[in-house]
Amino acid sequence: MKSTLEPLIWIGLCAGLLTGCQNDLETVHDFEDASDHASQVMEGVEIKYTERGQLTHSMSAGRMDRHAVINEARSKETGRWLVTGGFSLSLYDSAGTTSAVLQASKGDFWEDNAHLTARENVVLTNQQGDRLETDLLYWSSDSDRIHTPRPVRVLTQDGVIEGTGLEADSRFDSYRILEPTGRLYVKKPQ
Repeated sequence: MKSTLEPLIWIGLCAGLLTGCQNDLETVHDFEDASDHASQVMEGVEIKYTERGQLTHSMSAGRMDRHAVINEARSKETGRWLVTGGFSLSLYDSAGTTSAVLQASKGDFWEDNAHLTARENVVLTNQQGDRLETDLLYWSSDSDRIHTPRPVRVLTQDGVIEGTGLEADSRFDSYRILEPTGRLYVKKPQ
C-alpha cells in the first residue's frame, strides 16, 4: 500500500521550485549600479587586446575594480575600471614587437572610449630607450595619442629635457614638450 504523504511532498517541492526564486530587476540593477562598490574585482590580471587577430597591446595589473557609471553625454551605462597595485601596458607594432611600455601605480580605464588615465610614478619607455617620467598621463586608444598638462622629464641618449605639458603618439616615437626647459647635448658635426 502506497503512502498518500509521498505525492504531497513531491507536489510541495515542485511548487517551491517554481515559485521560490525570483529577482526584481530593479533591485539587481541598483546592486550593480552602486558607485561605491565594484561590480567586478580581478587580481593579478593579464589582458591581451587584439585587432583583426593582431596583438595591439597587453596589460598586467595588480588589481582591477569595475564600477558601472552612466555616461551623461551618451545617456548610457559604461564601465570604469580602477586599476591599483601597479600596472604595465605594453604596446606592439605590426610585427608583434614591443614598441613602448607604460607603467604606473594607479589608473582609470573607461570601456566606452578606451581611454586610460595613468597616475603616480608614470613611466613611458619607447623602443629607442627614451624615457618619459610624469605623475599623470592620458592615453587615447582611438586616436593613438598620449598627453599630459603636468610637469614632465624626458631622458634620452642626448640628455634630459624637462618641462610642463606633453603631446605624443602612443608609442612615444614623436613627441612635443609644450613648455620645455633643461639641457640637451648636441653632437658637433665632424
